[in-house]
Amino acid sequence: VQAFLCRELECTVLDELAPSFFIFCKRRSSHVNTLHEYSSTGSHVTVSEDPGLHLVRKYDVIFIKPIPHCLLNFNFWVSYLMPGHGGSGAGQDLHDPARLKSSTRSALGLLRTYGYLIRHESDFLVARSNHLIPRDVSYTQFQYFIHPFRELPDFVVSPRYEYGHIRMTRLNLAIRILRPKSTRKIFPWSYHKLYYHSGQYLAKFAAPLLFLFASFTLILSSMQVGLA
Repeated sequence: VQAFLCRELECTVLDELAPSFFIFCKRRSSHVNTLHEYSSTGSHVTVSEDPGLHLVRKYDVIFIKPIPHCLLNFNFWVSYLMPGHGGSGAGQDLHDPARLKSSTRSALGLLRTYGYLIRHESDFLVARSNHLIPRDVSYTQFQYFIHPFRELPDFVVSPRYEYGHIRMTRLNLAIRILRPKSTRKIFPWSYHKLYYHSGQYLAKFAAPLLFLFASFTLILSSMQVGLA
């Protein structure tokens, strides 16, 4: 179960970047638009199960991770996420940061972002149409569930969630400059693989290269005329 929680919830690279990431963007956890605001500004909601892509913006795309169904189950929280689960400390206050595991802090951070993403029924409908929340949950039930998470302070969530949505371009720059420990062996040039085929990579640079080639050819032609 712990391996599942780590895979589904934790953002290791972003947590490592967080202490210094304020250099690249504003450290404001509430910097998250509602879902209908993302749509109205031309951003396309794209579902990603990778927690490291949750609320990352790439041009006109905003990646959002669906809420894992287990996080809507009270018994699951008691068994695996609350401090001291399985022992005498079970059921202790979630607000004691010294007792919170990284998976718990990540779960709290993820749910807090949904408190920002879904404030109106229109946001709820966008979330449902994109399969971000279970279909058997009503708008009223969801608001009743999510309301307490909106008030969580930064010190109980994982470091990544001290920031709201993050632009991919700034993440790419941060990766190259800060070189977080978990990425040092692979020497990444970008936070997330942008191109899966060489044709996609070449297509991005085709127009600039053609422009440079045409300009260089024009300059050479002018020089030949001038020297003739």
